[in-house]
Amino acid sequence: MRVFQFLICSVLTFGLSACTNYMQTTSRGLQQLEGSNLDRAIQYLGYPDDEKEIAGKTVYIWDRRDVETYPVSTGVGFGTYGSGVSLGVGYPITRANVYGCRIRLFTEAKKIVNYELTGDGSGCAPYAKRLQPLLPAQNAK
Repeated sequence: MRVFQFLICSVLTFGLSACTNYMQTTSRGLQQLEGSNLDRAIQYLGYPDDEKEIAGKTVYIWDRRDVETYPVSTGVGFGTYGSGVSLGVGYPITRANVYGCRIRLFTEAKKIVNYELTGDGSGCAPYAKRLQPLLPAQNAK
């Protein structure tokens, strides 16, 4: 039983740390883009989904949402309560996880002056992978 608990905890810890790492990688990649021309961001992130004017700055927005659905089985139950017998029949339901990531790059004359990142690790994972080449190599010798 303890081995099973250890495995469950290990998988959950690894999964959560991977999500955290995707957010950190995305944020660190965006930091590397600050001061650069917008074309450099497009080279790594692809074309933005939206463009707005806010407080005299042009804001370019990358926004992705992903919904993962999966069926949950409820099963059949049979038991007794007091002197009676009962039978329960389950019904199928669908659960959903929603993942998302929004990057907003604030620019002046197409030069990136600031960024805002919101979302979760799973939603930002594709951006993290695209921005990875911008980050310095770890433990380079």
